[in-house]
Amino acid sequence: MTKVCPNCKTENSDKSVFCKECGKKITSSKDSLESKDTSGAISGFWNNQSKRGRIGIGIGVCCLGLIVIVLIVGMMSPDDNTTNNTTPTTTSSVATFNNGIISFQYPAGTQINNATSDPADGVYIVTSNNAPGNGILVLNEDKTTYDSNNQPDNGYNLEGTFKTSDGGSYKKWVETTPTYTNGPGSASFTLVDYEVVKNGNYYEILGTTTDGDIMNQVVNTIK
Repeated sequence: MTKVCPNCKTENSDKSVFCKECGKKITSSKDSLESKDTSGAISGFWNNQSKRGRIGIGIGVCCLGLIVIVLIVGMMSPDDNTTNNTTPTTTSSVATFNNGIISFQYPAGTQINNATSDPADGVYIVTSNNAPGNGILVLNEDKTTYDSNNQPDNGYNLEGTFKTSDGGSYKKWVETTPTYTNGPGSASFTLVDYEVVKNGNYYEILGTTTDGDIMNQVVNTIK
């Protein structure tokens, strides 16, 4: 049995105490062999592989490295969906009206005409098409008025009953024959009346068929 120097890997006789090459002390045959086995394990494994096996190992290592790089880049890059979902609604796009009786949201920058002697008379959202009363009429009403406005003989056809996004409901009435002709170029407008019920409160939103987007925003936020 020979002793392998753990320092320079030179083989020495079993009786050697010091390496004949570098002079380092050799403790025992067992220790020297363990050192040889440990240091040569990787190189021995590699040398025992065929050419095809070495190619396969090389490809596997490259693929593993690529996967690690992709994972690191993915963790560092922002998620577009998360970013969009967590971006708050900017105050520049939505405004809130509140006169102590009714409150609702409407497009920011849209003019509000609240020059009425009694807040209960309602408020107008001024629209570009010069709708009746200079805009969309929004007001609070009592149940008697609500019931009266929901009669089928008032010149409107009931288009249907719909749910609001906050748990309320409203009846959408559409004027049978366009009567309003005071718009730009004396254009005719078909009136639309939303009769709204939310938490036992009643509201009316009156506009035209061209005001649908704003009216829908109001009906879903009015309280």
